[in-house]
Amino acid sequence: MRQILLITALLLLTAVGAEGQMAKFRSLYLFQFAKNVSWPADDANRDIIITVVGDKDVASELTTMTKGKTVGVRHITVLEAPTATGARKSDIIYLGETKKGQIGQLINAQASNKVLLVSGTPGHCGLGAGISFVVEGAKLNYEISVSNIEKHNLTVAQKLVTMGIPF
Repeated sequence: MRQILLITALLLLTAVGAEGQMAKFRSLYLFQFAKNVSWPADDANRDIIITVVGDKDVASELTTMTKGKTVGVRHITVLEAPTATGARKSDIIYLGETKKGQIGQLINAQASNKVLLVSGTPGHCGLGAGISFVVEGAKLNYEISVSNIEKHNLTVAQKLVTMGIPF
């Protein structure tokens, strides 16, 4: 009985560790997205605001990772929002997997804004997201829709496009 409890505890710790690692990787990608997307010149002198919806682990990792860092001259501010419609004036909005059902609301609410929409759920580029995370085996990758990104008046670096999976 003790062996079963020990094995169960180890499996749970491994799963929690894997989730924590995935949050770190997603945060790293979000930071790289901020470095490889260009916003119109009128936004060039203010902070880059990244809003995380429904993923406290990613928000925490991203806050730690970007503390004191800049993209060009722009500082990074990480915010959290409880729902997709709660994400206001942002440069990047990340919709966590727990809120995947809100993708339509997010797309509609941000239709005319200069924002990069990133989803933690595969296939969301087909619904209007610019980037959707995909897990292939144990590796994190992303789908990217240049046309969806350009609809928001943003420009994406070619290296970001070639590193992802074109949608």
